[in-house]
Amino acid sequence: MARAVNHSLPRRCARLLVGTGLVLTANCALPAGPEVLEPAAERVPLETHGNHPVPRVYPREKPRPCDQVYVPNHDDMLDLTRDQIEEIICRAALWLDGFGGEANVLAARRSHGRLETSYYWSEFTGSETRVRFKVRVELPALKERLSAFVGLDNDDDFVRGRSEGFALRSEFPTLDDDDDWLAGLGYGFPSSSRVFKSDLRVGAKRLTDTEVFVQNRFRYLAYSDDVNVVSLREVLFWTNKDGFGSTSGLDWMHVITPQLLARWDTVGTVTQESEGLDWRSAAWLYYSLGGEKGLALEVFSRGETRHPVPVREYGLRMLYRHPLFKRRLYLEFITGYTWPRIDPLVERDGSYGVGVGLQLPFGPKDA
Repeated sequence: MARAVNHSLPRRCARLLVGTGLVLTANCALPAGPEVLEPAAERVPLETHGNHPVPRVYPREKPRPCDQVYVPNHDDMLDLTRDQIEEIICRAALWLDGFGGEANVLAARRSHGRLETSYYWSEFTGSETRVRFKVRVELPALKERLSAFVGLDNDDDFVRGRSEGFALRSEFPTLDDDDDWLAGLGYGFPSSSRVFKSDLRVGAKRLTDTEVFVQNRFRYLAYSDDVNVVSLREVLFWTNKDGFGSTSGLDWMHVITPQLLARWDTVGTVTQESEGLDWRSAAWLYYSLGGEKGLALEVFSRGETRHPVPVREYGLRMLYRHPLFKRRLYLEFITGYTWPRIDPLVERDGSYGVGVGLQLPFGPKDA
């Protein structure tokens, strides 16, 4: 099945991004299972008429809309786990969508997301194990362009719109990570132009000490040609505890060769509670090895203005991504050397880090 690509991207750039599998992570999802078919009636010969058996038909129970079809020779633990996740999420989507009228089965079966787990060790922070879970479902019966989301993620970065600006896989921890549960509804505003998109999200984060947030995202494709893409993004947000804030970002991508892509991204956030600008800037080189295998090299720096330590960390990292089990599971290795500092009274020192992660996408590949 052909991979879905954002048509606003140049063709060469899109093919490279998808082939590498390191930037457009939504395009790394697994193909959907086959459509649910009505099972053939079970026939058991119980009577005879002359010398010929006469079968008696016992129809099976009609399958539920979200039931998965288990294909012979594909009933291993990985497939079973993925199918169970898809089935649970599909049923939840049907239940939620049913409040607005007749539930849409096809939309429920297009629910998609990913489950991630990773282990990372560095000289500065020690070892850390991380689990992340993200799901997005469409709700056409409630309102066109409406969707729901739930996940276990860095809640602050999600609300501020920071997680989407970083290209290296996000399951590996950083200095400021604080993962927690979040959920809500999103609405994509209609647009007659492919160069401008906007959506609104309302939700809550954390199971204890719950915080409500509202987020309005804007994205503008400022320039594109056969080898370049320049995009701008703005995220306005509000929480009942931290008040108003905004995140601004600039992203530039350049195709060097059919296998090599360069990218530069910078982002900054200000809030009512912060005294300065929380910023991050990074440059990457992506090399596609084919078959969704890829190698990425990142050079980055991050910090906050008007802070006792204005530059919190800088360094470089390298990541390798490899598909497993016919691209149903993805393995990632990361290593790097950085210079972090959080205490102004302690001198900055270099820190080596290494990690390994697994990603299990689920849902339709083109969702």
